[in-house]
Amino acid sequence: MEFQKLDAQVRTGRKKGTARKLRREGFIPAICYGPGVESIALSLDPKVLSDALSGPFGRNTIIELTVTGMGAPREPLLVMLQDYQYHPVRRSILHADLLQVSLDREVTFRVPFVLVGRSAGEQAGGVVAQVFRHLPMRCTPDRVPQEIQLDISAMNLGDIRKVSDLTLPEGVRIELEPNLTLVSVTTPRAVVEAVPEEGEAVEGEEPKEGEEAKAESKESEE
Repeated sequence: MEFQKLDAQVRTGRKKGTARKLRREGFIPAICYGPGVESIALSLDPKVLSDALSGPFGRNTIIELTVTGMGAPREPLLVMLQDYQYHPVRRSILHADLLQVSLDREVTFRVPFVLVGRSAGEQAGGVVAQVFRHLPMRCTPDRVPQEIQLDISAMNLGDIRKVSDLTLPEGVRIELEPNLTLVSVTTPRAVVEAVPEEGEAVEGEEPKEGEEAKAESKESEE
């Protein structure tokens, strides 16, 4: 994976007024943290961050972060977007949490799960049910796959595919039980129309010749 590059500055103030001032200047507050390291308050350009995440790996993109300012680390940091807040209308990023990662330490990623092909069961009138859109994968940052694909072309009506049916890249583990169903091909529910019993008139239908007399005879007996 090719790492994206991003610059950030050490942020001294953590109050709401400081955050509002940053946003007026075109920056957003952010924080960088990780296991065994002290968190760093940062300010960065949200547009540059959005551009870095717009590639094929999306939120799984690994970023090479260069920090400047008082107390900044001497070397660039490898980080990934852990969480963020965004404006409900403009959808622009308002705050970012960056997780510091290492090439020798595994991290859990949510990787897109993509079905390939059109199943034989679907062509016969069946319905494909995909249980997961993303799969939790654990690996080192340099091994994270762009997506996990599953070819369903050979699936017939009633077939299922489980976690154990996936082919994963080397060094990548899935954090789901092997017997868990990922996709199935089922027969759609049939709409069964009510069939009138013998001698019962169908609404809107005129009684046949002789049936009216039978009904009147039945009523007189009662």
